[in-house]
Amino acid sequence: MMRLPKESNPISPKAGKANPIGADSVPDVPIEDINQSDFAIPNQITKPDAARMIANILRRARVDYEGSKAIIKKAREIVDLRPTVKPKRQPALLTTEELHRFIKVVDKGNNLQHQLMARLLFYSGIRVSELTNIRRVDVDIDKTAIRIVQGKGKKDRTTLFPESLKLALSAYIGTYPGQCLLVRDGPL
Repeated sequence: MMRLPKESNPISPKAGKANPIGADSVPDVPIEDINQSDFAIPNQITKPDAARMIANILRRARVDYEGSKAIIKKAREIVDLRPTVKPKRQPALLTTEELHRFIKVVDKGNNLQHQLMARLLFYSGIRVSELTNIRRVDVDIDKTAIRIVQGKGKKDRTTLFPESLKLALSAYIGTYPGQCLLVRDGPL
């Protein structure tokens, strides 16, 4: 069993109280001094069970958070273990044909609000929550720009919409009064 040197003993001999081991007191043990038998772990162990065992060992030794980070870092170096990096998956996109079919179905409903919503979502890249929070003052028809206030990550940004939406958007703004652009004012 691997023992800590006396100077980093977690129990104070005078008071008998816990003296947590910090990152600066982690012993630098040469690889040759580590035996496989020091880590008696069954062959068929699950990752959660192994993590639980390691946490219990660190808890019994009264190792604080910084000390446990240093010990785990050292263990990773010894066994040349690197964390796995999961590749980020890209979202599935509609093909041009699927997008045109979707827009045709929305257009068959003859609802200008739905048509504008679908086109703004697809052509400007805004999120649904951002779309529902657009106010009339956030839309600049001349510059074909929409100011997004408190979007994802609580950040403000400006996004553009295509020239083809200028006429429909200005007609909609002139026809329907209210503060919010595409969602009626007040509770739904």
